Amino acid sequence: MKEKLNELLNSGVLAELHLLSNSEGKFYCGRIVGVDDEHFAYLSYGPYGDYDGYHIITIADISEIAVETKYLNGLEIVIGENKIEPVIFKTDKIVSEMLNLSLEQKKIVSFFADNADDWENGFITEINEDVIKLDMVDEFGESDGKKTVIIEDIMALDFDTRQVRKVEKLYFSKH
Repeated sequence: MKEKLNELLNSGVLAELHLLSNSEGKFYCGRIVGVDDEHFAYLSYGPYGDYDGYHIITIADISEIAVETKYLNGLEIVIGENKIEPVIFKTDKIVSEMLNLSLEQKKIVSFFADNADDWENGFITEINEDVIKLDMVDEFGESDGKKTVIIEDIMALDFDTRQVRKVEKLYFSKH
C-alpha cells in the first residue's frame, strides 16, 4: 500500500480512500500529500468539491484505493478552482510536522490516540521530542482541561477540517 501511496503522492491524482474503520461503501476523497513508514496524509475534499482540511491516518487502516472512477472524474471538475496549494512535508515524520504546523498557526488539532475512546480536540501549547502538551477544547468550543499525549500514540490526526474549524469558531466566539 505504501508504494501506491507514494505513486499518488508523486502524481497528485485524486483518490478514493476506503478505510477498514468505515462502514461499507463509505470512503474519503483527496490528494496524498505525505507518506512515511506508518502514516499518510491527504488533503481532503467533500462531495461538493469543498476543501476539508488534512487528515493523517495509519497506512494499515487502508482497505482499498481507487483512482479515475466516474465519481472522482466528476469531483475533479467540481473542485475546479477550489484547488489549494498543499502543505509540503519536509521530513518522514508527518504527524510531528503537522503538530508543529498547528502550534505555529495556533490552530486546533483533532486526534485519535491509542487507548482513547473517541477523538479529542486541543490547541498544542508545547512539543517536546516525544510528547505534546495541549489545552483541550470540547466539541462545543469550551475549554476542557490540559493533557499530555505521547506523539507515537497518535493514530489519526485532523487539521483545518470543517469539524475542527467549527470547534475553533465556537471557541473563539467565547474567548
